[in-house]
Amino acid sequence: MTPPGGDELSLNASVSEGSPEGENVTPGVQVVSGPPPPTGDVFQVSGVPRVGQPKTTIAETRERLRGLLAMGLLILLALTVAVAFVLVATRRVSIADMRTLLEVLFTPLVALTGTALGFYFGGREQQ
Repeated sequence: MTPPGGDELSLNASVSEGSPEGENVTPGVQVVSGPPPPTGDVFQVSGVPRVGQPKTTIAETRERLRGLLAMGLLILLALTVAVAFVLVATRRVSIADMRTLLEVLFTPLVALTGTALGFYFGGREQQ
């Protein structure tokens, strides 16, 4: 949209021919100098990603997921210990019953969390 006799672009502006820049322009309309935007092609507009390009790569997504899984297992392990401590401290469960319950739950949870954390930090070290 180049007006005749110049290289200025305007949006709904009424610029009279031969007038200096900014004169007789509708209020609130900005006159922009420069080449016209490309036609028929997608162009980047102030931080908006191009169409069809992923925001993150597969490796970044995989690394983020590994971190979330490791953090989730670590939180689950901490919550198990905290709940066991509270139940024994409030005398809702006897120590013998809690010991039996923790043997069933805590041991595999520690092994799973340790494996996940080892895999996570081992994978990060290789990169």
